[in-house]
Amino acid sequence: MYYSSRQGGAFDIWKSELTGENQQQLTFDEFLESELSVSTIAKTIVFTTSKGGIPNIWSMKTDGTGLKQLTKDAEDYRPNIDVTGKWVVFDSWLRGPNTIMKVPLDGGERVDITSTQGTQPIITNDGKHVIFRKYDDKRKVQTIQMVPLDGGTPKYLFDLSIDAENEMVMRPNSNDISYILTENGVSNIYVRSLDGGAQKRFTDFDEYFITNFAWTNDGKSLIISRGDIRSDVVIITDEQLKTTK
Repeated sequence: MYYSSRQGGAFDIWKSELTGENQQQLTFDEFLESELSVSTIAKTIVFTTSKGGIPNIWSMKTDGTGLKQLTKDAEDYRPNIDVTGKWVVFDSWLRGPNTIMKVPLDGGERVDITSTQGTQPIITNDGKHVIFRKYDDKRKVQTIQMVPLDGGTPKYLFDLSIDAENEMVMRPNSNDISYILTENGVSNIYVRSLDGGAQKRFTDFDEYFITNFAWTNDGKSLIISRGDIRSDVVIITDEQLKTTK
């Protein structure tokens, strides 16, 4: 498995066995590397990093070699590779807040998929469509939309709970999207078919937040990052500020 961790001091990309054994650091710099998407066919990782000065999409081989910048000229986020390993979709600020674009995994010019504002694009398992979130300003709700990978007019599918977190993933070997839903301080993973029907709760946790997750290749098991979030309240008086000057 591949993940972003700061155990080396900065948020770098690491890999390990599913058991957590044989951990290996793949990147070594001071930049934040996150939002990973991995293609087992192309043996490539794409991710977001500010190595080029602003957040852009970069790629490298799963052994840590072949580092390449795929996008530039604007802030780009949340890359996702299609199942064939040919395209990477992402949301970009090139033409305004969060529009959906794609770029060839081997490198090349970015292409508009839709001019509609949207975020969190993921490619369906058949490689034909892109699913993304779009906020409905009139109804004040998050919606799930679908657009052909080749571009076109988005189609509304359904509303998404306001409590759903940003992370959204296609479940392998299915037509389901999956996402984090946090209620009363407890997170769980839910799945919902793009063909319709109600959402279904996949996990049954009764404590802690989920910060990230991924499916195993067979779509039967989850790898989850979860834990508690704690903070303290600190009072700083004028006298304390004067003594620190």
